[in-house]
Amino acid sequence: MDAGAVAPSRLSRRVGKRLAVFGAAAAIAVVPALALAPAAFAADPFAVTTPSNGDTGVPFDGVPNRVDFAGTGLANGDYVQILFTGLSGPDQPAVYGDTDVDDAGNWSTTADFADLTPGQKQIVATVDEMAADGTTVVDSEVVTFTLQTAAVPLAPFAVTSPAVGSTVDTATPTFEGTGAPGLTVEIQYTGRAGHNDTAGKGIIKADGTFSIATDFSDYEPGGGTVATDAVRVLVYQTDAEGNELPGETRQAVTFYFSTPPVPLIPLSLTLAPTSETVSASSATGAALSATGFSPAEELTLTVTDPSGAPVTLGGTRPDQIFAAETDGSYADSFCCRAEPLPATTRSRSPEFEPNAPRRPPSR
Repeated sequence: MDAGAVAPSRLSRRVGKRLAVFGAAAAIAVVPALALAPAAFAADPFAVTTPSNGDTGVPFDGVPNRVDFAGTGLANGDYVQILFTGLSGPDQPAVYGDTDVDDAGNWSTTADFADLTPGQKQIVATVDEMAADGTTVVDSEVVTFTLQTAAVPLAPFAVTSPAVGSTVDTATPTFEGTGAPGLTVEIQYTGRAGHNDTAGKGIIKADGTFSIATDFSDYEPGGGTVATDAVRVLVYQTDAEGNELPGETRQAVTFYFSTPPVPLIPLSLTLAPTSETVSASSATGAALSATGFSPAEELTLTVTDPSGAPVTLGGTRPDQIFAAETDGSYADSFCCRAEPLPATTRSRSPEFEPNAPRRPPSR
């Protein structure tokens, strides 16, 4: 290009791009087609409208260090790249997620400035339009703006207390750790009958730490100790709507209680009538009720004669019986062919883990 030539505008760049496809002979037809086909090529020049150059008090989008960007003139198939200088050096990528663009070329995306110097409020961002192959389509547009709140150095998400494998001396231990300020931390565990329960929930403070009181009152009775089983919890970060953040790391913590958070419930069995003859039992049967089991716990009902020999129960019985899901009670009636001495026991093998998920009974 000679010294007196006029530099091509961004619009002429786009015409040239179209000419490269259709050939020079189509130049007359191509120029008006550009204005008639905004869905394929944005008619407006590529520009950043939010934040605008010189803006002050730019807010975060609800998550620390993340700023919403928007603009015009993005061609179909292209995307936006945002670079800035941070602690790790120049040209740090800031885009968090994809670029949304409509048929008119209006676009929006989110930038994450977590790599800024602690306390820094002014940002100089370089915004590029990029082709799908990663090449720059439009020369950089530089936007300088000032944050409403200084950027916060993001501590890695971690649970520091209770320590993995430790024993706590309270049924309501406080969970402590670090993470992104403003995000929510949720602590989940497996409760009775395999149900997922929330032990605690709290917000990470501005200094990047959290301290959350917990409640394990729905834990399996008698469980959670070194002698029974370990407590396994899953700790993770969510946004204000409770959605887990993509790419964030969950923390699994296993620990023990020195005393079960829920005492083992004493068993109680009532039989009516308390004794029967064989002839009466075969005609009317006996009713029993029991309490003290865990909700939906699988049970075994056995009947023995005075010598301790098992007695076969009459009638058709299900392969599995369960305590009630609501309060752990159980009620039944049965007939037999010998004088009964009933007993009902918990059906737990040595390998059974009260904290492990179990299939609830079908209702």
